[in-house]
Amino acid sequence: MRGPAAAHAGGTRREAARHDSEGPGNRAAATRRPARSHDDGSLTPLVLLCTLLALLLIAGATTASSAFLAQRNLQAWCDSAALALASDVATISAYGAEPTPDQLAAELRTYLGGIQNEGAITRLSVQNDQITLICTHTAVLPFGRLFGIPDGIERVVMSSARVRWST
Repeated sequence: MRGPAAAHAGGTRREAARHDSEGPGNRAAATRRPARSHDDGSLTPLVLLCTLLALLLIAGATTASSAFLAQRNLQAWCDSAALALASDVATISAYGAEPTPDQLAAELRTYLGGIQNEGAITRLSVQNDQITLICTHTAVLPFGRLFGIPDGIERVVMSSARVRWST
């Protein structure tokens, strides 16, 4: 007999191996799985749900960012139109002429012809030394259909510019 297990058991090698498998160091007994519970195997729906929520969150952030950027771009466009018009009014007035509403509309069309039209000017008013423009634009949003706004949202901004009269 060889080995400490065989010497302890006092028998053959086969008996020693059987004795070792029944002892506390038995790996098969230690790795035995408990009976399955009802919740086992429900990791896949959890992963799918978390993925769906993450995609919905990304779509919402993209849509909100797009709406914000549409508002900001429309405001910049309307501000530049108001400033250009105020500059033209000051230039026309420098020659001693008072600009008429038709002249202002023509100047505005000239300015808007040079840039991409992102919106429509719905109101133009000139009072004393201040020009006010109200601009509107319908922004079509990515994933808008997902959130119930397939036709986009209407954005309205107001821009004012003061006319600096040359002396």
